[in-house]
Amino acid sequence: MQIFDNGMHRHGVPRSRVIEVDPKTDEVVWEYLAPPEIQFFSAHISGADRLPNGNVLVCEGAPGRIFEITTEGRVVWEWVNPIVQHVRGGPSHAIFRAHRYDESHKAISGRGFGENKAMDELNAVYGL
Repeated sequence: MQIFDNGMHRHGVPRSRVIEVDPKTDEVVWEYLAPPEIQFFSAHISGADRLPNGNVLVCEGAPGRIFEITTEGRVVWEWVNPIVQHVRGGPSHAIFRAHRYDESHKAISGRGFGENKAMDELNAVYGL
């Protein structure tokens, strides 16, 4: 079972982590902590999914960061949401959830995503 531990109730400096727990033994069998640990923190709206290739897709929701890591904890790629929303506490880049879709997925197949066509269209909509 994979869990995004947001770290809100941890003593000391707040930090998040991603853990994998063996449900039969309740033991943590894998853990990701950022180097330095304080660099990785999201108090809410976050998640992590194990991908078919064994890597983990992490949505660090509050700061609006999505990244993929190997089982060794190496960041393969990352993306920070450039779209600013204005909420009660001020500007926010928050992302609620993220999913990774293979280029052969029926929703994107043949739409030119590999050629950055979709990102160009999204950037044009938001004036980026």
